[in-house]
Amino acid sequence: MASSVVLDPRRGERLQRPAGGALVYDYLPAEPGAPLVLMLHGLNSNERDLMGLAPLLDARLALASARAPNQLGPDAFAWFAVRFDPRGSVIDVAQERASRQRLELFIGELRARYKPAALYVLGFSQGGIMALSLALTRPGLTDGAVVLSARLLPEVLAELPPRPWPVRVPVFLGHGLQDTVIPVQQARRARDALAELPVELAYREYVLGHGIAAETVEHINQWLDGRLPRSAQSAGSASPGGVE
Repeated sequence: MASSVVLDPRRGERLQRPAGGALVYDYLPAEPGAPLVLMLHGLNSNERDLMGLAPLLDARLALASARAPNQLGPDAFAWFAVRFDPRGSVIDVAQERASRQRLELFIGELRARYKPAALYVLGFSQGGIMALSLALTRPGLTDGAVVLSARLLPEVLAELPPRPWPVRVPVFLGHGLQDTVIPVQQARRARDALAELPVELAYREYVLGHGIAAETVEHINQWLDGRLPRSAQSAGSASPGGVE
């Protein structure tokens, strides 16, 4: 993902770095009480990365882009440590769980501070893993999850709450057919596992590597539009600006 952002000046000048809170984040407001999308970046990235999607996402949405808590280097952060060996990837389970708990706290802070009509979480790569883990371990914590170029952690399956769940969890799962970082087979395994859970799943594959295409964002906008509260829907669909 590129971190350069080209926003409509009326909106771009409103980009904020709020103080305090469980996580460092950038915030792009919309109308008071607007639905909010919490964005979670991937491994070795930071909160500026996914804010590059802002020009393509529906302008009715407020955006909060969070920085993962574990620093790997200058401007490089992770939700949890991971190492790779011939058997596959091995995660730091304690770090993943700690980051998930921190995100739960952060989501509560966002709801209290901005009082959004709805709150969705959107994650890419490791951020997508976190988004999916949150959605499944805490049904109803958010109003839906957008999971891009990610996978379902087997460790998280052991932490699912007993059924029945209070809600059917809306999940948009998108993945590139040419992804060599997290192969599409991982997304298909997640799709099949979610089919057995109280999940309202939208699944799409793209002719794409490990990234996010404009077509993907168009589908995300369509998916979100069908779930926005009526007050937001009545405002009409907003046209996105351009990006570099």
